[in-house]
Amino acid sequence: MADRYHSDTQERVEVLAYTPDIQNSGDLEAATKTITATAKPGAADYSANLTIPAPSDARWQVKRAGVRLQLTVDSITAGHLYGSLYVNGVERKTFDLTGTGDKLVVQDLTEGQFNVGSANSFGVYLWVDSGQAVVSLCQVWQAVGSTDTSYLFPFCLQLLHKGLAQWMIETNRIGTGTGDLRIGQGDSCRPSCYNTPFGAYSVLIPSTILSHDCGVSMRVNNVGDLGGFYNTIKTILRSSS
Repeated sequence: MADRYHSDTQERVEVLAYTPDIQNSGDLEAATKTITATAKPGAADYSANLTIPAPSDARWQVKRAGVRLQLTVDSITAGHLYGSLYVNGVERKTFDLTGTGDKLVVQDLTEGQFNVGSANSFGVYLWVDSGQAVVSLCQVWQAVGSTDTSYLFPFCLQLLHKGLAQWMIETNRIGTGTGDLRIGQGDSCRPSCYNTPFGAYSVLIPSTILSHDCGVSMRVNNVGDLGGFYNTIKTILRSSS
């Protein structure tokens, strides 16, 4: 029974876990492919299906996915190798490549542009202005995360919770640089409660914070990199019931 010194309110403690990981198509080119088409072909030169796992608890809300495409051009007599990246039948990125070597193309997808819990279908279309280009590697990565290099800190993941939260976040970056992660309140991660850099296979354990529908955002420092949540995100939640 509650009185002026005591309350009937009970504290509830629970653990939520989500394992989005980073999806990787592997090399889609078994040998080499010579690109001679001078207009976008009617069928994709390369295709892949990658699935972002659905959270088991509806309080996790996936807001953004980052996509990284790598092509290796062995030789080229064309002036330009043109390309188009489709996601679920919609053109999301066009690109214009010159020269040989590893070529990186990145694109962020916002909520409604990608599937969670069912496969995202990727199609890569390639053509040249003249001559030919020989491609020896095509690889696609997908992650709950971002390829953005600005300081806008794109909102990637939301946790619908009011109370205290202790986090353990495993992050990774595909590429050569580092990234930055931010936890904040509301749907734009502002004001921020926690900021930290991360690299390859980082484990972050933010201090317990007072959250109000917490948002997790990230950015990368190198153009062409992909930052994502690797392995499992765990939160210990405390709230009154």
